[in-house]
Amino acid sequence: MCRVDRTRWDGFAQGRYDFDFRILRRGLRGYLWAFPCLIDGVPHANIGAYAVTPSGTALDDAMSDYLGELGGGTPRRVAFPIHWYQPRRAYRRRRRLVGRRCGGRRSADGEGISLAMEYGDLAAAAIIDAVRRR
Repeated sequence: MCRVDRTRWDGFAQGRYDFDFRILRRGLRGYLWAFPCLIDGVPHANIGAYAVTPSGTALDDAMSDYLGELGGGTPRRVAFPIHWYQPRRAYRRRRRLVGRRCGGRRSADGEGISLAMEYGDLAAAAIIDAVRRR
């Protein structure tokens, strides 16, 4: 995560989700991304990288180059596991959960961003419907 005011990325103001596939030219089967997000009310860019197969240094170098283009400095790099759906697990307590937050399925190659965006659309539609019906 990088504070937007410390980058050259203009996607936050436009509500834009950027996918960068130039790493395909490096022989990496994946992409880089920059998404808008808020952390404690402060605009940030969620910047990351994904590759179908473990790519080690090549993916790390691609990420460093991308961060250099965006001017985000050197943020902390972290990885997050994808949790598989478990039918007997209780996913809802006091809140409604959707997508990977409740263990939603991922695609066969492990990629989950496109599915998360679809879950977001479905969740938004359900919320709008519930508000309209009170």
